[in-house]
Amino acid sequence: MRNTHTSHAVKIGGELVNVAFARIAYRCAECLGELTRRDAGLVCASDDNHRGFIKQAKAAEIKLERIKQLTKIEDTYKIVDGEIVARGDN
Repeated sequence: MRNTHTSHAVKIGGELVNVAFARIAYRCAECLGELTRRDAGLVCASDDNHRGFIKQAKAAEIKLERIKQLTKIEDTYKIVDGEIVARGDN
């Protein structure tokens, strides 16, 4: 076993970030999910094929924007018999 005194770090956005801190402060850039440790680094907890991490505050902004877009789509369209139909059309 190696005896090291440095903490484990990963490079995110060009800066070195402690792995334990990154798991708390960052999210997956694709699905906005949590991160988990794998070997000496981090991966998305839901899909390890996802690449990229963003800060949790930015993830919250993106999530809010996605919710607004979904609400707008749901106000405009509905699903009838498995087909997408504009609201007001029958």
